Amino acid sequence: MVTTSNEFETIPAWEHIAGCSLGTWSDYDTAKALVDAAVAISSDSGALTMQSELNEVSEDDTSGILFDFQDDAAEYINNHATIEDYCSLDVQDGEWMVRPYIDDELPRLDDYQDDYKGDHVLIVNDHGNVTCQRWNGKAYVTIWDMV
Repeated sequence: MVTTSNEFETIPAWEHIAGCSLGTWSDYDTAKALVDAAVAISSDSGALTMQSELNEVSEDDTSGILFDFQDDAAEYINNHATIEDYCSLDVQDGEWMVRPYIDDELPRLDDYQDDYKGDHVLIVNDHGNVTCQRWNGKAYVTIWDMV
């Protein structure tokens, strides 16, 4: 089981992607929601161009271009520092999830440490459970857990 710190709140623009992500939206609605979120994060030319190009695509398009828009918007969101560290937005077949990933460079500790003050750390217990934490200047804050 994976938990993040309220995964839908890790994206500031997530309020623009309201509704269910379990395949109940059309490909167009999913693409539009993700592109709108990318624009809400930043109105730079890349996001605005993506939105303009999507507006020219039919809602009934079956060419596969709507999946390209979904992928491009997710990549944009992932690359503009809106996802919690060591997490990424993953979109597959109209379903989106914030998923954790483990960086091999992260220091690993066997248990919570009072004296270590690195930016990020993985706590790995003897059962194989993993917790990714970020130092906020006062204490470690959990980003995600995997059991």
